[in-house]
Amino acid sequence: LLGTTWYYLSISSGGIGAGNGASGGAKGTTASNGAANDRRSSVKELDRSKYPGGHLAIYYGSQTGTAQMFARQIASESESRGFKARVVDLQDVVDNDDAGAVSDAAEEEGFFGTDEKGGLDDDAAVIRATVADPRYRDADDGTEGGGGGKGRSKAVLLLATYGEGEPTDNAQQFVEMMKGKSGISNIYKLEKAEEAVSEGSGDAPTSASVSALRHASFLKDVDYAVFGLGNKQYEHYNNMGRFADAALEECGASRIVPIGLGDDDDDLEGDFETWKDNVFWPAMMERYASKGVDASRTAAKEEDGNGTTTTMELPPCPYRVEYLKSEEGLPSDPDLVQTSSKHYSQSWDCPVVAKRELRDPSDPGSTIHMEIDISNHPDAMGYETADNLGILPRNDAGAVEAVAVALGYDLDRRFHLLPNPERNDGDDPSSAPAASSSSSKHTLPFPTPCTVRTALERYCDLSGPPRRSDLKR
Repeated sequence: LLGTTWYYLSISSGGIGAGNGASGGAKGTTASNGAANDRRSSVKELDRSKYPGGHLAIYYGSQTGTAQMFARQIASESESRGFKARVVDLQDVVDNDDAGAVSDAAEEEGFFGTDEKGGLDDDAAVIRATVADPRYRDADDGTEGGGGGKGRSKAVLLLATYGEGEPTDNAQQFVEMMKGKSGISNIYKLEKAEEAVSEGSGDAPTSASVSALRHASFLKDVDYAVFGLGNKQYEHYNNMGRFADAALEECGASRIVPIGLGDDDDDLEGDFETWKDNVFWPAMMERYASKGVDASRTAAKEEDGNGTTTTMELPPCPYRVEYLKSEEGLPSDPDLVQTSSKHYSQSWDCPVVAKRELRDPSDPGSTIHMEIDISNHPDAMGYETADNLGILPRNDAGAVEAVAVALGYDLDRRFHLLPNPERNDGDDPSSAPAASSSSSKHTLPFPTPCTVRTALERYCDLSGPPRRSDLKR
């Protein structure tokens, strides 16, 4: 953990221009052919000897960052297995501001048969503009799909279930769009809307509204896999993963492997590792990368003289640190902070004024009554009975100082994060790209600029055990 912290904060401090790819959410409907051609040519053609599996898009719906971390883990393993990966926040799918891509998706020539309705509505076009982006399609024969409307797209979705079976904040709009397109109006029953109509459900949409919304084949050239993150303590266990798996199938997409379900009440990471290593990757390799992987693209290795080969490269870092003088540097744009970290910009320090154990000393369990004083922030924090309260603890000051001494940090030095130019090639698997942008969207893991002290105290886990995926590296 100390080595990882040092690695991310000790990168060269030379200044560079910050990349900004925030998307605006407009649903455009027109674009020139020239712009479309420029957009399509912005993605480099794959070397199929290096990437026999082709492109792989990894989408995540995450509230606290776990699904996002799992998405990046798959991305980090993709290249060694022959796939060119990109990681996409589901919010960026619906916020696609590339008017040309949306327009092209709505009227894609040669895709829709004569027995299907012509063109797509806005929701279907916006989803298809990213999930079935022609730039990232691979033809069945292993050649590039390109921009000609040929080939298939590959997608893996990692979706957390939040609260009582609900989508995470960054997946809400995507889920609403997919409800209409799939005909699944009730996410808790996973039945198609027309079935609810036939059963005489009072709150179900009419048959006319269902037929107007649903499109059973607009993702027919997409192959997909889904892993859900949930907790069996809740009634609607892994509801969002199950919904996405069913909805994609209803929209014509082809399932690659059975859905994987992770239980946070038991061993969520273990469930993910088992599904990823024993189900997902074997199927992906057999189906798409059976021709083998070029060994030259794996990490640099060194032999120690006893026949043992050791990996020598560190994982690539998507960020570059620039240290600042005094108070220079504007606050970060909240839109550039990753979805799972936005709560840091919407939180306030509140003291704990009372704490007492409610259980008898003879009871081996523990239930604590705690009182938190929010009176210093009356305008920002209102509380009603049964409201939720997020706890963002601070690391112990002694632990923070010990880490700083061990790694040679000046705790009062300020810095901000910029995109690493060596990774900003338009297909960076370690950062969430704009839905149809020619360059990766630079998103922040936490708000900057800030001091090293603030980063270590508030944003880094200095006391928890490292994850198995980190140790395996």
